[in-house]
Amino acid sequence: GSLFNPTWSVQPSAAEIAAAAPGGRNGGRAIMDCVFTAEAALSNCAVVSQLPASGPFGAAAMTLAPRYRAADVAGSAGKPVRVVVIFPRG
Repeated sequence: GSLFNPTWSVQPSAAEIAAAAPGGRNGGRAIMDCVFTAEAALSNCAVVSQLPASGPFGAAAMTLAPRYRAADVAGSAGKPVRVVVIFPRG
């Protein structure tokens, strides 16, 4: 099925993403596939890709998953979603 493209009511701040990023890196990104709970939170997340491929960014993105909430609670429940997390350099 197609992935739901939510409007976020809550998402990690730039500072939270930077804090979760592994230190001393050149930046990277991770993509997670998750499913929304009835409360519009993310659940059952799995990393589907990360750059660099052997890097720690997938694990770092997973630590941020609890910081996301969809704005449309009723409309998002049970829907699959793809979340892209971009980690800054540094």
